[in-house]
Amino acid sequence: MVAGRLRLRLFSHDEMVLMPGEVVQLLRHHKMMGLYLSGIIAVIWMNWDNRLPGSSLELHAPPLIGAVLAGGLVPVLALLRADRLARRGREVVVSASRLFLMAAVLGFAGHTLMAVPLGVASVSSFHEAVLDIASVYVLAEIIGGLAVHFVVPSLLKDLRLIAHAPAVSASAQANALPPSAGMLSSGTAGGSGPAAYAIVPPGPALSSGPRPAQVRVANRLFDAEDIVLVQAERTHVWLTTTAGRQILPGPFSAVVVQMPPELGQQVSRADWVANAAVVAVQREGRDVVLLCRDGQTLRVASARQAKLRDWFGQFSEEPRHAAQ
Repeated sequence: MVAGRLRLRLFSHDEMVLMPGEVVQLLRHHKMMGLYLSGIIAVIWMNWDNRLPGSSLELHAPPLIGAVLAGGLVPVLALLRADRLARRGREVVVSASRLFLMAAVLGFAGHTLMAVPLGVASVSSFHEAVLDIASVYVLAEIIGGLAVHFVVPSLLKDLRLIAHAPAVSASAQANALPPSAGMLSSGTAGGSGPAAYAIVPPGPALSSGPRPAQVRVANRLFDAEDIVLVQAERTHVWLTTTAGRQILPGPFSAVVVQMPPELGQQVSRADWVANAAVVAVQREGRDVVLLCRDGQTLRVASARQAKLRDWFGQFSEEPRHAAQ
């Protein structure tokens, strides 16, 4: 488990992984204002018929605004606290459904405390209160799900592209190392794991050849030829390069689509591997398995075996029969 992340979990068990500091940037993003406005309008529309006859908009609006503020304060404060913990290096899991339920309860309470004294609403019965809270909760789940699946990913992509200046590529970092820097090996985020790929000794700083293709992962640039393995982990990717292994914001598809096809292949829904990383291909029953230089084994998806038959040929003749 990687430390220093905030995992926002929905009722559907889908998750949005945020890195430390991204909560504040998302909450105050100007494109989020449209989402906030949509939620406020939906809440007002749902409660419009609860007015007492003859009550004016001027009296009806303050309780609704108070309800929105009281309910919205819960998820905002909870996310800010979780972000603070993530900044300290902790793995934080936040249940969005609990936040939505608390927001619905507090929103209903805030509206009742203001509307009843002003005379714009009557005291709700227990059944009416449960129905109102449930309807607001369902609305919050719908808006939250739409935000996580369709709004937040694009905002995160923009934020991660402009948050920092592009970092130096892996090849440039390798060239900048002194001759005594030696060799580095990859590992897991905690520092353990099998040794992987050694850095090639530093070459000349200047080259007369064409500039290598580059791949952008989050807010960083990498030379495509330095990338050894790309593996999906929800909205993030494990990126193995000649300099080591690290986890970065994805998504996986956005990284793989940038990889030149002559350098490697996507072998499953969650794995892209470079040609140079594969040493052999073996058959295990109906499965085709790739043996990598660092000792890993990657299972090729059955739907991709026929498509990759010719690619298998550069490693072994056996997969030609396995894929048929």
